[in-house]
Amino acid sequence: MENRCKTKVKMEEINIKNNLPNDVLEHIIKHLPLKDFLNLRIICRSWNDIISKAVVNKRCRHLVEIPLVFAQYVLDFAQYVDMRCFYSFLWSEGARYCKTPLLGPMNRCHGSIEGWLIVSDYSEKTFATFFLLNPVTNKRIVIPSKYYFPSNSPDQCDKKIFMGKMVASSNPCCDGADCILVGLSTDCCHIVLYKFYDDSWTMIEPDDSYSTFIDVEVIGKKVYVSTARMLLQSILVYDVDNCTTGSPKAEFLAYHPRPRSLEPRPYTSFLARDEALKYLYIIHMFDTWERKTRDVNTFQVFKLEVNNHVEWQIANLKDKVVFVSGLKSIVMLRDKFAGDKELIEENCVYFTLNSQCSIYPKSGLQLGKFCFTDSRIKYFPVETTDPWLVPSPVWFLPSVW
Repeated sequence: MENRCKTKVKMEEINIKNNLPNDVLEHIIKHLPLKDFLNLRIICRSWNDIISKAVVNKRCRHLVEIPLVFAQYVLDFAQYVDMRCFYSFLWSEGARYCKTPLLGPMNRCHGSIEGWLIVSDYSEKTFATFFLLNPVTNKRIVIPSKYYFPSNSPDQCDKKIFMGKMVASSNPCCDGADCILVGLSTDCCHIVLYKFYDDSWTMIEPDDSYSTFIDVEVIGKKVYVSTARMLLQSILVYDVDNCTTGSPKAEFLAYHPRPRSLEPRPYTSFLARDEALKYLYIIHMFDTWERKTRDVNTFQVFKLEVNNHVEWQIANLKDKVVFVSGLKSIVMLRDKFAGDKELIEENCVYFTLNSQCSIYPKSGLQLGKFCFTDSRIKYFPVETTDPWLVPSPVWFLPSVW
């Protein structure tokens, strides 16, 4: 009798699950974090089918996740990738998630865009192929056109050219037809554009031999490039939409905003954009090398309205949070992290850096937070790896699409 009752209850539970309306389940999905979303798919076959269709049709998505740090460790004299890890400042002390995405030893990650890693394949000597990888679903979007590297570089100290940072204009899964991929070469003398809608690569070089490219960001169909000429740094903009043949022409946008400091101090600048694609951000990071480590002192954040181009404004981060790295910087509203909002401190910059230099080769990955409210810096512990491997960290926003 008891077994019969248990069987009846189980059958009723299965019946309820199978008959749950699609719109109700989709409403539930929107209030779940990624982990619970993935677990929901394995409860029963009908739920898995509903969720799979919702993802394919892009009708609903889980809550926005807090970005992770994707770190790839390489030998500083080779392109061979020895190890990859995910890190988070929310995990327990020294923790890391070592599930390696489906990448080979000759694959390099150059950036990310809304759930996708931008990856190259250097298996061949004269050219590279590129693809975008979603580590959550293991889905790939392969770029069919090969990219052939220039045979020489204007920089005589950099005979062999590789790809450095890469950015994308939009999520390729949602807006693939209009997506633009932009890459900055390691010699800082070449920028390459790939337009998904006509499957072609376009190369951009500086207008003169005295200029170098420092950083790159893309907003819509416009590419914003941070450049340096002697001691003068400026922002150039390339309008891809108005260029039908050849390379787009550079237009001067603005000089770098001057650091708010009474005394000159060394700093590094990073470009970023906001989610509304309204502002171009430039983040100045002031740091020094002391005690054989890279010590971050402070940050300054400026923004420029891309459709107004009046002047740089000091960015108020009260309702925003900034994530900074050499390969990907993100500016997001703190309210976007609805499920984990309290875990993210407002008015802060979270940063991840490679603190290795030629003088102190055994330093490595750094993960920290700078708070503008009290001007204090907190470093998060990260599990150490082989000290001779160089980390190349990327901020990555996990998503199913």
